[in-house]
Amino acid sequence: MSKAVADLREGGRVRQQVDPRDARARRIGLTARGREAIEAGRRIRSELVGETAARHGAEDLQAARRVLAESIARHCGDSAMRGPPVLPPR
Repeated sequence: MSKAVADLREGGRVRQQVDPRDARARRIGLTARGREAIEAGRRIRSELVGETAARHGAEDLQAARRVLAESIARHCGDSAMRGPPVLPPR
């Protein structure tokens, strides 16, 4: 985890601060660049979902999602699909 955070920090996508209540802990927060990257990813995902639904239909898209989710759960365990969601910035 620390390597991933370091990479994001070096790329200017997150900032890291010492927790004022516990000097051993670090607080990680998105920078403006990090928020822009999240938004860009959301826009691209939305466009891809829309294009796929237009090409194959909403029913087939739902079926593909179900099959992929079942395959991931079978090969990686149910916990692989239950990660915390990326919440919109406040």
